Amino acid sequence: MKRIDAACRIMVIPDVHGRTFWREPVHEALENSRAKVIFLGDYVDTYPYEFDGMDPYVINRRAIGIFKEIIELKKKYPDRMTLLLGNHDCTYAISTSICECRTDYKNFEEIRELFVADRDLFRLADETTINGRHFIFSHAGINQRYARLCFGSEADESNVVGKFNHAYHVNDPDILMSLGMASRWRGNWDSEYGSIVWADAREWDGKDNIGFGFGVVDHTQLNKPFVSETLGMAFLDCRKVFMIDDMGKIE
Repeated sequence: MKRIDAACRIMVIPDVHGRTFWREPVHEALENSRAKVIFLGDYVDTYPYEFDGMDPYVINRRAIGIFKEIIELKKKYPDRMTLLLGNHDCTYAISTSICECRTDYKNFEEIRELFVADRDLFRLADETTINGRHFIFSHAGINQRYARLCFGSEADESNVVGKFNHAYHVNDPDILMSLGMASRWRGNWDSEYGSIVWADAREWDGKDNIGFGFGVVDHTQLNKPFVSETLGMAFLDCRKVFMIDDMGKIE
């Protein structure tokens, strides 16, 4: 798999949720710099950012328009933009069995077609090495126990991103349906860890639950970003864009 060129800064966009906070900085980065842009997913799910007093249908239609804009940008800058899938995206891209939560059934077929028609534009994870640190980007983090449940003991830091992306692009049913695995923190009391799109920030303890490389994720709604060198994770909040500079510092 071709990795991101780490010779320039990387802009990370947490959950979009039908909002436009990303628009100005992303256009600035793509048009006036060499920065790469990574979206961490959840494009059309608008919770909890609905606008008071607006008809939900109007909000959802607006979110679909914003998602189409992101897809067109990806087509314009195919080598500089990465679009990752979140749990709500998997509802449309793969199956409602993965995340049947706040699904927009009125617009379901239209949204599904956006993911299916341009399936190759999306990934489950991405990676790069900056200043000696291996960054792994995903919606919710890649728990080592979950990865080895999927791929066995051969899953390791050097190949886990490629394995998940390959499973998505060849439509591997066993791996894709496992994306619906949530931990007890997300309501599944039988599991101590979640999938690459469903892991909760509270489940990472650095002992039994650890990831690969230095994970950059969002998914869990946080009041502020939390970067832990001990855990090897950066949990981003969903209100702003973040930059990773050429020394590997997250701003």
